[in-house]
Amino acid sequence: MNHFDVVMGLVGILYLAIIGVYIWTYKVSRDIQIRLGEIYKVVNGHIQKADIHTNEKEFVKSDVHKVMYENLLNTVNEIKEDVKVLLSKE
Repeated sequence: MNHFDVVMGLVGILYLAIIGVYIWTYKVSRDIQIRLGEIYKVVNGHIQKADIHTNEKEFVKSDVHKVMYENLLNTVNEIKEDVKVLLSKE
């Protein structure tokens, strides 16, 4: 009977340990949800108020950006062609 008492004691301790792990996991999950909620609140506030970081006048219009990008792309292509010609001469 002595071994039976030891085994039952160990089973009881393991049962309490499993319950403790579940409680600890629930607490960690709840704390993380609270912290994530605070982070989401801050991020949403920044998304809704973009003027916090800069003025709207500093933004580049999309059509102006498109024209500048195409001009830069053409310039880069010309430079690539010039480099190819120079390298082929050597």
